[in-house]
Amino acid sequence: MRASLMPGVVVASIAIALSASGDEPTPPATSSVVMEKKSELSQDMLNALMHNDLDRLERDVKLMQVFTRLEAMYRSKTPDYQEQLKKFQAALSTMSKAVSEKNEKGASEAYVDMLQTCIRCHRIIRNP
Repeated sequence: MRASLMPGVVVASIAIALSASGDEPTPPATSSVVMEKKSELSQDMLNALMHNDLDRLERDVKLMQVFTRLEAMYRSKTPDYQEQLKKFQAALSTMSKAVSEKNEKGASEAYVDMLQTCIRCHRIIRNP
């Protein structure tokens, strides 16, 4: 797929994902809209883990991966941000693998890793 088509594909994927979840599909105007959705997804992921709902967790991980790629387009390419982004994506990948293996403990550990990167990244964004 050509790189010039990728942003449109991401926005279309988000619109489909939002419409599937019952929300009105609106293209994200700013990164704060995307961050708000990522925050909601992280809470949904915790709820799925608490109820051992691995199907819901799998869906939420996939959505989080899409929103993370979109968020990366809005943020500056500072080395500190890029480092946290890589760690965040690695945690999501680990969580996805754990879910596919029905490994609840591995998924919850990856969730904690993901949250730690969230906190560090927000610290970086607040204090450039």
